Amino acid sequence: MELEKIFNYIITNFEGIKFQNVLLNKKENKNIEKICEERQKIIDGISDKEYNKLIEMLSKNFMEQFIKGDSKAKFAKHDCEHLLTIYESLIMDISNEELNDIDIIKAHVDRIKKFITHMGEDNCGCEHNHHEILSYSPAFILDILGADENSIKGKVLDIGCRKNADLVKYLRSKNIDAYGIDINVDENEYLENEDWLQKDFGDLEYDMIFSNIAFTKHFLLNHLSDGDEYIDYANTYMKILNSLKVGGTFHYAPALDFIEELLPEDKFFVMNEFIDDNNMRTVVKRIK
Repeated sequence: MELEKIFNYIITNFEGIKFQNVLLNKKENKNIEKICEERQKIIDGISDKEYNKLIEMLSKNFMEQFIKGDSKAKFAKHDCEHLLTIYESLIMDISNEELNDIDIIKAHVDRIKKFITHMGEDNCGCEHNHHEILSYSPAFILDILGADENSIKGKVLDIGCRKNADLVKYLRSKNIDAYGIDINVDENEYLENEDWLQKDFGDLEYDMIFSNIAFTKHFLLNHLSDGDEYIDYANTYMKILNSLKVGGTFHYAPALDFIEELLPEDKFFVMNEFIDDNNMRTVVKRIK
């Protein structure tokens, strides 16, 4: 079998829909068959040279997809080496006739979660800044979040506004009552240097709230980690939603369907939309 076909088979079956469902803790069909002839044929047909090439292809694909979701992401040399071992383990699991597809996917998801959690740490456990802060134009941010500039009104908050707070400053230049919060921002009358997990967002406070690859990205990563900080993020997420005025909207990316599906339908209306083939944004509107 051609290497490209093997690659596509693995991506489709072990990093496709079932992978996403396991990643987001969604229920799976329990009727899962064990190893199939196609799996065995694929593994038996890989030469030593193709084996190493396949691992490199799978690792490179992961990095490309990750960067699509977070354009600031950078992979250190040891991160790349770690990914190679992750995909070598995946191929070994695929060749294990004692494992069914879901067992393989669950093990692969667990390795990916741990990789994401510790990404950017060196072998001594020291953290490096592999997610350097980039400056996004206000127009780009609004486009990513699906917000029409002409519809922005009332009191607005940008969560994770970054040090330069470009979106906040731009909106204020348009006479919009905009505010920003970030752990690295220089404080003034409309910018607050504060940890979003500690902030009192108030109740019925804002007409629109934005968060572009900031709060919800960290919520998602903590949801995938082994720690319990995701509880603090879940509580803060609800505080943010409750700080919306009735009719107010929270625009963010990436999407958080693992919690969005739990929101009370009589109080919040959730709108999801794909930004591209792999990434989704969300608008949550408070209706009560």
